[in-house]
Amino acid sequence: MKRRYIYLPLLAGALTPWLVIHVLEVNFGTPRFHKPYIFIDDPQAILFLTALAEIPFVVLIAVMLGISKTKVGGVQRELTFWGGLISAWGLTAYAHWDVWYPIYSTWARMGSTFVVVFLFIPFYALFFLVIGLAVGYLIGWGISFLPPFQEGKKNKPAREEGEDDKFSL
Repeated sequence: MKRRYIYLPLLAGALTPWLVIHVLEVNFGTPRFHKPYIFIDDPQAILFLTALAEIPFVVLIAVMLGISKTKVGGVQRELTFWGGLISAWGLTAYAHWDVWYPIYSTWARMGSTFVVVFLFIPFYALFFLVIGLAVGYLIGWGISFLPPFQEGKKNKPAREEGEDDKFSL
């Protein structure tokens, strides 16, 4: 399994919530009424938010580990990975933006239960992850029939165990 199948999803999951908040603070400044609840010197809350954001990306790593043990290879495996990563990251980033934007843009006071949405973001992202993996897999399957990707397939033996693996668990 390639190393990027591990470190890119982990980085995306860990950095997305904080990058969204950073972009909002740069564009709109700090909220007038209060700092968001997550920043009240509570490292457990910060770790919990980051761990929640990591859920779909850890699932992506597990799926890619399973796919790397099959005969799916080349462009099809790459497109499957990128389809899953982009779809899970896109929903995670959008959902975090949607939660934090009213606080930073209008300095509105949010209800005390608005943070409950953080519990649901990973599960919605899992749904989008499955869709992205399927779309990437199908696009890769279709591309594998194009002439540039057919060349040499007839004489080439099936992928051997461990071939093309830079990192294996």
